[in-house]
Amino acid sequence: MKVLKPSRLKKGLRCFLYSSLTVLTLFGALAPVVGYEKQKVETQNSNPQGTIEQTISVMSANIAACAGRPFSFWDLFPNPVTEWWHGETANRGCKKLEEMIRENGITIVGLQEIEQSDVRKEDQPKLFAQHTGLSNYSFASNITHRFAGLWYLANGNAILSQAPIESSTWIPLEDKKPFSWGTIFDFLVGTEGIHHITLRYQGHLINVINVHLSNEEFIKNELDDGRLQREREIEFRAVFEYAAKVTKEGPTILLGDWNSAPPRIRFKNFSNTDGKYEGENTWETALEIVDREGLVLEHAGLLDPYGSLNMPGSYHGVVPPSELGYSSHRKDTGERIDLIFTLYDPQSNHLLPRLQETTVLNDFLVSDHYPVVAIIRFEENLLYHLP
Repeated sequence: MKVLKPSRLKKGLRCFLYSSLTVLTLFGALAPVVGYEKQKVETQNSNPQGTIEQTISVMSANIAACAGRPFSFWDLFPNPVTEWWHGETANRGCKKLEEMIRENGITIVGLQEIEQSDVRKEDQPKLFAQHTGLSNYSFASNITHRFAGLWYLANGNAILSQAPIESSTWIPLEDKKPFSWGTIFDFLVGTEGIHHITLRYQGHLINVINVHLSNEEFIKNELDDGRLQREREIEFRAVFEYAAKVTKEGPTILLGDWNSAPPRIRFKNFSNTDGKYEGENTWETALEIVDREGLVLEHAGLLDPYGSLNMPGSYHGVVPPSELGYSSHRKDTGERIDLIFTLYDPQSNHLLPRLQETTVLNDFLVSDHYPVVAIIRFEENLLYHLP
């Protein structure tokens, strides 16, 4: 008989608990007043005169709703403990992040785990747009529910931009994966999807893709060659197949919480991760697609299994709300899961988004993740200027 390791048993029990709560919540006694809504996209251009400079600063940040911890079941029910307002004491995470965006001259921001009109009675995408000066934004809900006729959970991704947004699209990834416990779990707190917007620089189209991929592994499929394919690999394949397609029309900035450690650090013994990165073929899959399509993916050396790794950590675990907004003295866990890349086609793109440098703003605690910032410079493709 095969004996489950404690970590796997813990995962199984946790998965069963979450799934049971999902079924009870959605299809049980509350069925008459609880409803699942389709994902929605909201785009607002309040500053249509904004422009993109030749060199820009781009940020990716999982804000955990600026609450210092991941989504909690009790967030579904408004009460004095969970309800807070933007700018008040309990909301130092949002306030501090807005300051960091302004002080670092950020041009484009991709946010994950941002909320809209939930129990906290906030429209966080709109508030961030107002308080950062990046007044053009797109919000895409990962999942949306209604309770007693009111929005009570609309958690998703948002992209804020100095330049006006031409188009905004949301593509769910759940339907690309087989049914599993994860399917039920994601029905309540799902995060997987491709949030895609387009901008213009000197008349040329620029793509920005913002993702938040699955945190847990629920399935392992055996492929024709006998290799096991894990859930995040399916997500990576879908993301990069889509990115490769749109990059033929214009260069792409890819950012988000990938929830997957790059090859260079994958086998490090992270705390509380139960070896969840071992055996992954996520970034290998991404690079395979990039190479097949003749594209160039620029990064900070993180995907090189033999390169140096000196970038500070981008994830440090749950932070008590009382610590948000203050200086960080937490140890670097080493989990580089929040990453920014540029992707371009040297044969068809007139503009090349060259990644100059990548840093992590780890001086202050704004959520359970540190914001990652990349400096990107748009250069003309010399292929189109040859005699």
